Amino acid sequence: MNYRVSTSRLSFLSFLYKNMNKFLARDNEKLKEHLENVAKLSSAFLKKFNAENIGYLIGILHDFGKYTDEFQDYLIRSLESKDTIRGEQIHAFQGAKFLNEEMRSLNSILKEILMNIIEAHHAGLYDGVEADKKPIFEKLEHNDLHYNDAKINFLNEFNEFKNNKCEKLSNLCNQEFKEIISKFSTNNDNKENFFFILHLFTKFLYSVLIDSDRYDAAGFDINYEIERYNNGHDWSILIEKLNRYLISFNSNNTYDINYVRRKISDQCYDFARNSNVGIYTLSVPTGAGKTLSSLRFALSHAQKNRQNKIIYIIPYLSIIDQTANVIKNVFNYNDNFDDYILEHHSNIEVEEEDIERSKLLTSRWDSPIIITTMVQFLESIFSNKPSKLRKFHNMSDSVIIFDEIQALPIKCINLFNMVVNFLSSYTNSTILLCTATNPQYERSKRPLKLMNNHELVFLNEADKNLFNRTNLVCDYKKRPLNNDEIINLIKIQLNSGKNTLVILNTRASAKDLYKKCKDDLCYDMYFLSTNLCPVHRLKIINRISNSLKNKSNSPILCISTQLVEAGVDLSFECVIRATAGIDSIIQAAGRCNRNSESNELQNVYVISVADEKLSKLEDIKLGKDVSERIIREYNYLVSIDNNTLTKYYEYFYSNYGIDKLDYQLPHDKKTIFNMLSINTIAINTYNQLNSENFCGIPCAFRTASQKFSVIEDAKVIAIIILYDEKAESLVREYNDKKYLPTQNKIALIKKMQKYSISVYKYEYDELCKNHALSVTEDGQFFYLSNKSFYDNNIGIVLSAKLEFIEL
Repeated sequence: MNYRVSTSRLSFLSFLYKNMNKFLARDNEKLKEHLENVAKLSSAFLKKFNAENIGYLIGILHDFGKYTDEFQDYLIRSLESKDTIRGEQIHAFQGAKFLNEEMRSLNSILKEILMNIIEAHHAGLYDGVEADKKPIFEKLEHNDLHYNDAKINFLNEFNEFKNNKCEKLSNLCNQEFKEIISKFSTNNDNKENFFFILHLFTKFLYSVLIDSDRYDAAGFDINYEIERYNNGHDWSILIEKLNRYLISFNSNNTYDINYVRRKISDQCYDFARNSNVGIYTLSVPTGAGKTLSSLRFALSHAQKNRQNKIIYIIPYLSIIDQTANVIKNVFNYNDNFDDYILEHHSNIEVEEEDIERSKLLTSRWDSPIIITTMVQFLESIFSNKPSKLRKFHNMSDSVIIFDEIQALPIKCINLFNMVVNFLSSYTNSTILLCTATNPQYERSKRPLKLMNNHELVFLNEADKNLFNRTNLVCDYKKRPLNNDEIINLIKIQLNSGKNTLVILNTRASAKDLYKKCKDDLCYDMYFLSTNLCPVHRLKIINRISNSLKNKSNSPILCISTQLVEAGVDLSFECVIRATAGIDSIIQAAGRCNRNSESNELQNVYVISVADEKLSKLEDIKLGKDVSERIIREYNYLVSIDNNTLTKYYEYFYSNYGIDKLDYQLPHDKKTIFNMLSINTIAINTYNQLNSENFCGIPCAFRTASQKFSVIEDAKVIAIIILYDEKAESLVREYNDKKYLPTQNKIALIKKMQKYSISVYKYEYDELCKNHALSVTEDGQFFYLSNKSFYDNNIGIVLSAKLEFIEL
C-alpha cells in the first residue's frame, strides 16, 4: 500500500533533506526525533524489568541505516511514485553492524540478541544457526549497506556515541543483562530450559522494539503512553459494578446451587486481596460460575498488585462471544467504547508489511480487558513475525486467565508451562488456570511452577454433592455402535421426553449422523460445529437455549462436536458422548442437568463409535484409549470423581514421553522446544561443517515459527461468510473504503471476525476449484461469494448440491 503526498509537501521534504541536512524517518517525521521517541518508549517499557538501557540501545539503533543518501533518495521516490517497492532499500542491518563493531565491551550473548532484534525488526527474527553459518552475522556482509556514510551521519546527530562514549552504555547494559541472566539461571535447572527462557527474553525485547516503533510511526503521544503505562489502571469502578451485579445471585439456602456459586465467588475475592503475583488454579465443577468468579479474582488481584490489564484466554472461538457478553453485561458495557474491551479472534490476521498498514491494523493488546483464544495466545508467542510478537510485552503486568485449560493440545504442554512460568516469574503477570478437570501440568518433566497455596477455592462434601447431577452409563452394548444403533439410543431418549445432546469427536462423524437423523427422526434438530460462522453458531445456541427453557415443547436433539463442552451454557436432560478422554467426558456431563433442574441423576451415555477416523487427532485417540482402559478396569462402573481423574492423568502422562509434550514434529526427531533452546541437531551440523564448536544463541526463531501450529496438521485459512445482509454490507464497506481512519478500520475488521471461519488448505483448494471464493480489494481477506457453498444447517460445505432448509 502506498500513500501519495502533495507536490508542495514533497518539495518541502526534499528541501529539508538536501539543503538543511535533516534526515527523515518518513514523510512526517525527522529521523533523529523518531529514534529518540522509540528509544524513550522502549526504555520506559523495560524500566519495570530493570532493562531500560537495553531498551534505549535497541530503540536508538534500529533505524541507523536510514542515515544514508541512498535511503533518503528512496524515501522521496517512494512518496513520489506508487511504483516504488517498499523495503527495496536496506536499512535494518547497519545498526547491528555498528553494535557489533563499535560496542566491543558489550556481552557477546547480549550483543547477538540485540543484533538479531535490530536486523529483524521488519522481516522477523532470524535463526541463530543455519547449516555452516550464523545468519545474524552473515547479514552484515551485504554489499549495499553504505555503512560508513550511515555511521558518519548518525554520529553527527548523536554525540553520546562519539569517542568511545558508548563504552558507558555498554557497561550499563551488561549490568542489566547480568542480573537478568542470574534470575534465569536460578529458576532453570538445566541448559535446555535456560536457553528456552533466553529465547522468550529475546522475543520480549523484540516485542518492545516493534511496539515502540509502530506506536511512534502511528503518530501517537509518546509521553501520554509512558505515563499511562507506568501509572497502571484503576480497577475500583469495575469491582464495584461486579459486586452490584452479584447481589442478584445471593441465596441463604445451603441446598441451592446459587448459594455455592456465591460461596466460590467470595472465596476468590478473599484470596485475591491476600495473594501476590504467581500461578494459581480455580478447580471447581462445571456450572459453578467460573467466569464471574475468575473475573472477581482478577479485578481485585490486579488492583492489589497494580497490574494493568486482564486477559481472558479461551480454548474455542465458539464461546468467545458468550464470555464477552457475560463480561459486558456485568459492566453494562457500551459498544461505543471498543477500546476498553478488546475481543481478539484468531480467524482474521493481517501481516504487517509496512509502517502504514501496521498503523491502521495492528492490535497492541493494550486494552484493560482482552478476550482472545488459546490459538491466538500460543501462535503469537511462537511466531517470529513482528505482527504477531508485537503484543507479547503487553502480556506483562497482567492477570491472565486460562479458561477450560484442560483443552490445551498435549503437544503444547511443556511450551505452555515454560511460557507462563516466564510471564509469572519475570514480567509481573499472574496466571489463573480454570477447569473442572485439573490436567495437573505440574507433573510434567518441565513442570508448571504453581504457588504453594495455589488453589483459590475449597468446597466441603455437601457443596460438592450439589454438583453431582449425572450418572455415567459406560456399558451400553459394550461395543462400537454404528449410526443406526446410535439413532436407536437417541430415539429412546427423545421418546421418553428428554432433550438430548450428542457429542462426537469429528466434524465428519457429527455431520453424517445429523444428516441421517434428519431423514429418520421427526423432532426439532440442531447442529453445532466450527463449520458454522460465529454469528450463525451463536444464533443456534440461543435458539437451543430458548427451546430448552420452554418445557411445553416437544424434546429437541442437538448433534455437536466437542466445541460445546468448553463453557457453553446449555443444560440437556440426556447427553450421549463418543468415548474420549475422561476430562472431555466430564466436560460433556457438565451439559447435562447443569443447573440441577432434576432432583434425580440424569444419564450420560459413553459410547464407542464404529469407523471413527482419529488417526489425525492424536490427543483424542490417546484420551479415548486411556478412558477405555479405565472403563474396563472399573468394570464399566465409572464415577466422576478426583480418584478417576487422577488415575486417568497417571496413565495419560505415562503414555507420553517428554518429546511428545515438547511438541515433536511429525516424522521427525526434532521438537519445537529443542529448536528454541539448544537446537541440538543444528548445532551438531554446524560443528561438523566448520570443525569448531558453536558459540552464541542457537535458537531457531524462524524455522520453529514455520513449523509451529496449534491446530493439527495444517495451517488454516480464514474465510468470511456472507451469512446475512450485515455481513454483505461489511464486506462492501471494506471494499468501497480503501483508506479509512484507524479506529474505523479496526472496528470494521472486528465486526467481520464474527462472520469468519477457518478452513484447512485442502478445503480452501476445493472451494477455489469450484469458484466459490472471492478476495477483498486489498487482497487481505477471502470471502465466500457463492452462497450455495454455505448450508443453513451445517455451515460451509465443499459441494453445492445440498438441499437447503432454513432454521
